[in-house]
Amino acid sequence: MLTKKDLSVAHTAYFCSTGARLALPHPSPSDFYQATSLIGKASAKSIEKALKGSNVAIMQAIQTIPWLNNAPWFNGNMSNISLNPYNANLGNLAYEHGLIQQNQTATINPLAVSYLSEHFQYRIQTIEFTKSLIEWSKPFEDSKQELDTIFRNIERSSSGSELHEFCLNYDTDQNNTIYLNELEKFISNELKTQLSQIEPDKCLAILLKKEPCLNKRMNLRYIVILQKDYIDEPSGFTDLSFFQRIKNTVESNSCYYFNYDPGCLNGFLANNRFSKKNPNYRERIRCLKSYLIGTDALYRVDGLQTSLEILYSKFVK
Repeated sequence: MLTKKDLSVAHTAYFCSTGARLALPHPSPSDFYQATSLIGKASAKSIEKALKGSNVAIMQAIQTIPWLNNAPWFNGNMSNISLNPYNANLGNLAYEHGLIQQNQTATINPLAVSYLSEHFQYRIQTIEFTKSLIEWSKPFEDSKQELDTIFRNIERSSSGSELHEFCLNYDTDQNNTIYLNELEKFISNELKTQLSQIEPDKCLAILLKKEPCLNKRMNLRYIVILQKDYIDEPSGFTDLSFFQRIKNTVESNSCYYFNYDPGCLNGFLANNRFSKKNPNYRERIRCLKSYLIGTDALYRVDGLQTSLEILYSKFVK
C-alpha cells in the first residue's frame, strides 16, 4: 500500500523524470491514484454530498477525472505505458462513462459520476481485478527488495556515496527492437567493463532506469553509485575519458546522443552526494529509492516488468 509520503515523492519523480512539467496541466499518476482510493471507497451518499459541495476531498477526486485528457501518461503522448490496475480501470471506466471527453471547466454530470463510482467499486471486487493486482505487485516487490539489499550493503560498507548518470533518449517505436537492444547491451557492458578497471574499489553499483518521456520518447538512464567517504573528497570519476569513448561509439553508430550528468536525476535531487553523517541521510535515501522503484508502483514501461534493472553490484559476486 502506498503512503501519502510515497505518493508525494512519486509525484515529484514523475514530473522530473518524464519532462511532463512541459505538458499542459494534468494530474500525475500519484494524483489519480489518490482519486481512485477515495472514489473506490465512497458511498453513494458521499458522492451526492461531494457533488453538492459538502465533501471537498471526494469532489477534488472527481474533478481530476476530466483532466486526464491532458495527461501524457493516459492520452497516448507517452507510449509503452502500463498503469497500476486501479488507475487503469478507473481511467478506462471514466472514458466509457463520458467523463474524460468533456471540457475540464464544464459542470460534471452527477448521474455519470454515480454510475462510474458504482461500476468502479464493482470492478475492483472481481476475480479478474484481484489477479491483475497480484501480477502487478509481484515484480515490484521483488525489485524493491533487491534495491533495498543494495542500499543496505552500501550503507554497511561506506560512509557516503555519489550519483552520476549517463542518458540515451530515443524514439519509443525503437523500444525492444534488435537494434536498440544491442545498443543498450553494448552501453551496459562497456560501463561495467570500464568502471571495473578505472574505479575497481569505488564503483558500488550500476543501475538502469527506463523512463517514458513526452512525445513518444523514452530515456535509458544509467546511474552509477560511487563510494565517497569524505565530504571533501573530489567529486566524479578518477578518469572520465571512458565516457567519451563510449559516446563516440554510440553516436557514430546511431542517430542518438549519449550524455553524462552529475546524478541529480533531472532536478529531482538538490545534490548528488549522500553522507551518513547528514541528519537527512535516511530521508534522502528513501526519496532516491522512490525515484528508482517507487514510480513502478504506479506506472511502468514494457508491461509488468519493472523499469529498474541492477546491472552491477560490488556486493554480488
